[in-house]
Amino acid sequence: MGSMGRGDAAVAGATGPARLKLSVTVTSPPGTLARATLSAGASRDVLESVQDADWLPDGKGMVVVRNVERQSVLEFPAGKARYTTSGWVSHVRVSPDGSMVAFFDHPLRGADNGWLTVMRGHPTNVSRAPATRSLGRLRQLVRRWRRRAHSAWWQATHPPNMRAWNCIHQYEGSWADSGGPYWGGLQMDLSFQQTYGGWLLSHKGTADHWSPLEQIWVGVRAARTRGFSPWPNTARYCGAY
Repeated sequence: MGSMGRGDAAVAGATGPARLKLSVTVTSPPGTLARATLSAGASRDVLESVQDADWLPDGKGMVVVRNVERQSVLEFPAGKARYTTSGWVSHVRVSPDGSMVAFFDHPLRGADNGWLTVMRGHPTNVSRAPATRSLGRLRQLVRRWRRRAHSAWWQATHPPNMRAWNCIHQYEGSWADSGGPYWGGLQMDLSFQQTYGGWLLSHKGTADHWSPLEQIWVGVRAARTRGFSPWPNTARYCGAY
């Protein structure tokens, strides 16, 4: 898991979006977007192969990033493609008034470096013009999105129960453990990796090729539905129960 790099502000041409060059890492693989009400526990599957999503201001529609035929597609509303790249898109966010959509555009798959891209325009009438033609306003936007980028980086590098996961790893094995049928610091078998880390498995190989944070986030994803039951003894030793 890489850390956030320093950014250099830059404005694209008249037909391009305002951009800020940054480095950020995403650990969550694409999955199924589900929706549930606060009053009901059951969720309803909405869309598959979703990498990221954010609500539109009206609370009814969503902006989503999907993996389609090895391309990353930004859709808003969901189902209507607005931006496509052979690289990957992450951390999509809609401004409170719905006038701008920001996201990280990574030109190369597997690479952390990319552009913080700001697109102006409501979902029904998107404009690829710069978010602002004022240098002062652009600097204000850069500061705002830097804060949001830092917040996203902080959340990505501080998964829940970090101390417990590191403790479990010390009992289970090395992060680079390549001895099947269990791999990595959390000793995940192939079925576990496919279920909770399918994107990483298909793009980077078995868990011993993943970074420690990537392995932990896959564990977090499993724990959301199964708790720490895949590691019953070590989780108990580490006080996770």
